[in-house]
Amino acid sequence: MAAKTATYGYLRMASGDTFTSPTPNKEFQPRALIWAGMGSAQTAQITDVNGSTVCYMSATGKYDHVSLDGHFWGESALWKTPITFTASGGATGGYLFIVT
Repeated sequence: MAAKTATYGYLRMASGDTFTSPTPNKEFQPRALIWAGMGSAQTAQITDVNGSTVCYMSATGKYDHVSLDGHFWGESALWKTPITFTASGGATGGYLFIVT
């Protein structure tokens, strides 16, 4: 599990990586994200500091991807960090890119 830092407005995460927002209240809400699964029938989730799933994604085919833009978060609450990204394929579960 590696702690990640956003650079140039992007956060890049692999399965097991964590991110803590640098804001004073440690809350975070992405502007958009994309997850690309590397295998068939994979799932991925982002959990917050309380262990609550704040985002759940699934891909059916190999190399399928999920894209979510700002419309997805609309009225949702900010995420309490640190957040953890977990993909069903583990280290081969693909990569998550978040626009911060």
